[in-house]
Amino acid sequence: MLVDPNTGMPGAMDLWEKLDPELQEQLRCASSDAERVDIANKYAWSKCHSRPREALNAALYAESLLEELNDDCRRAHCLRNRAALFFFTGDAEQALQAARTALAWFEGHDETRWVIPTLLVLGGISMRLAQWDKAYDYYSRAQQLCEQLLQNDPHNQLAQRNWAAALSNIGSVYAALGQFEQGLRRLLQAYRHQVELEDKRGLGITAIGIAGVYVQLGRFQEAEAFLQQACELLRETETTYMLALALSNLGHLMALQRRWEEAQRYQEEALALYKGMGNELGEAATLSTLAMLYFHQGKTLDAFYELRQILQKFQHLRDVNLAIKLRRELGDVLIAMKDFQVGLQHYHIGMQLARQHGMLFWEMEFTRLCARIFEEQGVLDKALDYYKRYWALYERFLGQRRQQAITVLEKELEMERLRYERELYRLRNEELATALAEVDRQRAEVERAYSEYQRAMEERFTLLSVLSHELRNLVGGIMTNADLILKGLNRLEPSVILETADYILRASEHLRDELQLLSRWQTLEMKGVQHYYQVDDLRELVRRIVAYQHREISYKDIQVIVDSEEDPFRVPMDWTHTQEILTNYLLNAIKYSPKGARVWIRLRRTADGGARIAVEDEGVGIPPSELPKLFKKLGRAENVHPTLGEPSVGLGLYIVKWLADRMRCRVWCESCRGKGSIFYLQIPFRRGEGPYFVGDPEPEEWQHLRAEAPTLEEGEQGYRPRPGWVAYFPDEDRLVYSPEALAATGEPPPEERESADMA
Repeated sequence: MLVDPNTGMPGAMDLWEKLDPELQEQLRCASSDAERVDIANKYAWSKCHSRPREALNAALYAESLLEELNDDCRRAHCLRNRAALFFFTGDAEQALQAARTALAWFEGHDETRWVIPTLLVLGGISMRLAQWDKAYDYYSRAQQLCEQLLQNDPHNQLAQRNWAAALSNIGSVYAALGQFEQGLRRLLQAYRHQVELEDKRGLGITAIGIAGVYVQLGRFQEAEAFLQQACELLRETETTYMLALALSNLGHLMALQRRWEEAQRYQEEALALYKGMGNELGEAATLSTLAMLYFHQGKTLDAFYELRQILQKFQHLRDVNLAIKLRRELGDVLIAMKDFQVGLQHYHIGMQLARQHGMLFWEMEFTRLCARIFEEQGVLDKALDYYKRYWALYERFLGQRRQQAITVLEKELEMERLRYERELYRLRNEELATALAEVDRQRAEVERAYSEYQRAMEERFTLLSVLSHELRNLVGGIMTNADLILKGLNRLEPSVILETADYILRASEHLRDELQLLSRWQTLEMKGVQHYYQVDDLRELVRRIVAYQHREISYKDIQVIVDSEEDPFRVPMDWTHTQEILTNYLLNAIKYSPKGARVWIRLRRTADGGARIAVEDEGVGIPPSELPKLFKKLGRAENVHPTLGEPSVGLGLYIVKWLADRMRCRVWCESCRGKGSIFYLQIPFRRGEGPYFVGDPEPEEWQHLRAEAPTLEEGEQGYRPRPGWVAYFPDEDRLVYSPEALAATGEPPPEERESADMA
């Protein structure tokens, strides 16, 4: 490999000197030849639209580095870049060969990302060579690959842009085959998609295709608007080759409307761009077009000399299309100058070139021109002979076009069949996925139901164990005392008999209460509850509860104090279920209080018009660590027992919480070890009255009920635990310490803990 002695960089010296200085600097910073190849390739592909000459130099430099690197992947990228750049600089044959080689490697290694742009390049080359069926094949394959990518990733921007580009070019193929309606439909569809994607370069290229169709349809005004838009977009995106093409097309359009000065201005601008790109083919074609503009303006001699000079200057290009175009234009100019013999010679040379390269359209066109000239000169036998040959060629041309159209149609039908099969496969996969999801859902539902069943069975087993233990003690006590009365009736003092009978009665009542509690739990679990809301006297409800529990209160010599600032205390509530909650609170207060203790039932009005009831005892109290167990199913605080051994299965407070939630009430508790406990029920104010049954639509008012308003005594400060006590809120599963209780634990205040965590 050659090394530039001035720079020390590998690669051909002349190629290095032609590279862009910015690219040279990047290459100097690279650590290996492989990295330099990647940098040069990336530069070539990114600049192929805006600076094709510099991009081609970069691609050729990358190839020179690959001479000693055994890297087929990088070589394929070089070939793809070279194909695109030869296309932009005018060498279609070299571009075709390089693109085919690159495509074979990409397809062989399943590099779909690079197969698509290579197919688009091959389609453009085939279009230039008038191989419409091959162009359609390349474009349709690119479109199909884009659709496959988009199935897996619908938001793939690159795939969306390439899909729109392929569709736009397919529209141009249809237009070239004379199927303008189908071509325009696809072009406009691609145009709308590119607008959504904000793909300015794609929009500019598609606009050129749309303008070409409108020119064929004779709608020059629409064609000019699209070409002007194409020029604006392609200038903005620095798409040099397509900008030159758009300007040249604008020049042709102006010439068709005999707007000669504008036509010349656009062609001269296109010529400058072709020269800047180093596209000699585009330069020659534009110069010949300018020469014909002189001809149409009456400058026949100027046109002749210009065309002859172009023919001589660009003969080295050996481009058949350019040679045929120049022969046709020279023939037209010479015929106009009445030099029929030389003019016909140029026509015959063009005819021979077209025949040699299978270009039926041009052979047919030159034959028609010769026939017309001989007819005008009165050489009718030759004119007739040429007309016969013309019509024979015309039939062949139509057959060729027809065959190309059939081939395109067959490929289109094949594409539709593949799309249909892919869609069918997708739908079947979706159905299968839906079915599998349903199976998974049902399995999860069965597992959930089984887990729920196991949990329920475990709860029932635990409940039965606790209940059987408590009931066994009660029944054992009943049996022992009954046996005592039975065997010692004649020997026992009446006072002892009365005391024993009283124990039997109390134990039976406890047994009844526990069985009722169990029955109530099962009813709530199975059927739920029904509510009836109306304004009632809360103080009267409390009186009745206290009176009903008179026996339990008297047995333990408990003093129950009802503290209410209002009498009557009227509040909207569900009487039955509020009674059930407060009864549970009162029984717990009695159960965990020593004999001779006091229990307070305080009724307070809340700021929203509702009520807060607090049931306070002087019992054993509950440690803070045990408070979160309350209000849960079978939740009982450890080492906290009723003072006279009364039974407890841990369902009462669970039922309280269950009922409170459904009435939109709030329950919580507050306790201090050795001092007692307070259990709260807060009832929100509600306006609606009447029954509410299971399954009824939930009243709109319930969505806004909140049982968090402070009492009138608390005011804005709101609820605070009393000094040294700890509160537990089951709704949030949250403990709230009073400052004194927190100090006793030795823990820092919550705000200090948060600051320490943040630090």
